[in-house]
Amino acid sequence: MFLPRMLALALGLLIALPGLAMAGDRETCGQSNNPDEVVSACTRYLTNGGGSSGGADRAYGLRSRCWAYGLKGQHDDAIRDCTEAISIEPDVARAYQDRCFSYGQKAQHDLAIIDCAKAIRLNPQDPWGYNHRGWSFQALGEHEKAIAHFNRAISLDPNNAMFYGHRGYSLEQVGRKQEAIADYKKSLELRPGDEWTTNALKRVSGN
Repeated sequence: MFLPRMLALALGLLIALPGLAMAGDRETCGQSNNPDEVVSACTRYLTNGGGSSGGADRAYGLRSRCWAYGLKGQHDDAIRDCTEAISIEPDVARAYQDRCFSYGQKAQHDLAIIDCAKAIRLNPQDPWGYNHRGWSFQALGEHEKAIAHFNRAISLDPNNAMFYGHRGYSLEQVGRKQEAIADYKKSLELRPGDEWTTNALKRVSGN
């Protein structure tokens, strides 16, 4: 009796292990802050059954991998994944927001602005859609529009150093130097020692 029970237990473990592994990959895919881990986990999840049948599970894996590819600078891969995710679930803000970021990094700012407008419409409480859209307006030299978007991003997340640095640059470009100095100082208060912001503050203050 003992041996058959052990065999049954071993068989049960063999059956359960792939499902446990897939669940672990799904969690890492969606929750890790490490882009390399996310790409690896999402790829395993997408190829080992989690997203192979399409639908919401596949869109989940694709959105997470899109975000990670964007942070890794693999923007074509990011755009591909987010585009497929949008084709499956067209009403999820994150896919538009992250594709917006990658379009912006590729200097395809018109497409970025359109995508982030959709992200903002779907989730107006997420500051990153405003930040990414503002950055593309900034890159196009439309600094007043950029400032308006950075204002909104800061109102939603007042402790984000990047938002102040971005707004400071556009304020500097339109001649509002004292406001730019204040933003650069606030950015450095939140993220001490940042080289870009330190140099920007020296440039605008003349010190």
